[in-house]
Amino acid sequence: MIKVPIEIGDIVRVGRFKNKRVKVKSIEYDEYGLPIINGRPLLTMRIEKLADTKKKEAEAEKEAYEKAKSTKR
Repeated sequence: MIKVPIEIGDIVRVGRFKNKRVKVKSIEYDEYGLPIINGRPLLTMRIEKLADTKKKEAEAEKEAYEKAKSTKR
């Protein structure tokens, strides 16, 4: 069984381009132990609250790269 940091009421993004916001109403597990959110497999959506932290980490890495690049000259 996979543990996922999602609770009922959280927002996930679904759809072809993962741009439609949907509120989590149910969390179940299939026969293989994979999470099913609102009747759909978790692997076909994005978890919005985790996407924000990844974006901040990427921005911090970019700033560190720019700082290191400017100090080399």
